[in-house]
Amino acid sequence: MDDTCYICSQSANSKEHAPARCFFPDGSAYRKNLITVPSCKLHNEDTSKDDKYVRNVIAMSIDNNAIAFKQFIDKTVQAFKKSPALLKTTTEIKKKVSIDGQSATAIQIDRARFDKVIKKLGYALFFIEYRRPWQRRLIVMPKNLYDENMGVDELGALVKEFEGLFPKNNFSGDNLEVFKYSFLENDTGDINDKILRIIFYEGFHVWISPVLDSTSPSLQ
Repeated sequence: MDDTCYICSQSANSKEHAPARCFFPDGSAYRKNLITVPSCKLHNEDTSKDDKYVRNVIAMSIDNNAIAFKQFIDKTVQAFKKSPALLKTTTEIKKKVSIDGQSATAIQIDRARFDKVIKKLGYALFFIEYRRPWQRRLIVMPKNLYDENMGVDELGALVKEFEGLFPKNNFSGDNLEVFKYSFLENDTGDINDKILRIIFYEGFHVWISPVLDSTSPSLQ
């Protein structure tokens, strides 16, 4: 299977990092044993700008560790300095908020762009774990994104309600302070119905749930 694409099973002609290298600090011990998956020409589209956009969104979360803060200073701030257009695109719609008593600035994100990058990561991790494409459409459920009233959406609320029921220390990954993941069993008995937990920078939680009546992957 290593010569077939991680999403569609067509012949692979390249490798993709999962997650993208931009999530890891440059030239550091955190860039060891990075995960790669085989990709076909169609699914090896250049998403580097999207990857960096999502990295910036995640790194700006107030719940993260010091590595995320360093990524924010070294990467996000520098990118904004080099490109005023990028700064405007990312932070054009914003407002001052209070989260758990902390003053912060909330920005409106491109949720479709965010979800596409996370779905690609989910498909890659499933391929690494089970050596086959994940034959389901996926639902992205972030715990650390808020709506206009500074509350989590319905899916985020579901994550908060049920995350305590699952093991806390059974994560995979060689760079756990940057990124770690775990697949959880579902009661259907179908390998495609597993639930995926991902944690970035020890603070940004994303769950990925399969659409149970679907039969093929999709990035839409």
